[in-house]
Amino acid sequence: MGIEEVDNESEPNLESMVLSSKSSSFDIKWQVWQPVPIAFLSAFLSKFYWTEFSSSIIDFDSQWWSENGVILFSGIIYSIFLFVGSLYWLDNWKKRAELFVASVVTTIIAMMLIIGGSILCWPFLIAGWVLITVFWGRYNLSPWRTGVWLGFGGSVVLVLAGVLAHIII
Repeated sequence: MGIEEVDNESEPNLESMVLSSKSSSFDIKWQVWQPVPIAFLSAFLSKFYWTEFSSSIIDFDSQWWSENGVILFSGIIYSIFLFVGSLYWLDNWKKRAELFVASVVTTIIAMMLIIGGSILCWPFLIAGWVLITVFWGRYNLSPWRTGVWLGFGGSVVLVLAGVLAHIII
């Protein structure tokens, strides 16, 4: 059967099937690299803006805020970038909200573990991200699972990028 022999009635059904499958699930390729540049940018922006502008404007000059404010601020910036990214990645506001809430909650929990447990909890975050990637990586993820994955991945990279930003800036 050649392309010329396909009748016009089957083409709209084929097109609608392709469109509906693309809108109901994610393409797994973008998930692998997406948290890394977003988290790097968030950490560097956080280091620059927290130390130069935000901590003095808000008047958080205590030792605790000077040590932990950068990582908390980087989590906020990362969440904002994920929201902006969800406007591009998803076509439905309900799915965007699921992804955003799941990623913010996961990022908050990870930031609390990093601040509370210091560097001792960070290997557990790496292990969690690797396990999620291995077990969920072969499936088309729902928005909340993608949010959890992005939250874990972003938190791991936020710590690495925060250390790198501290050294460079």
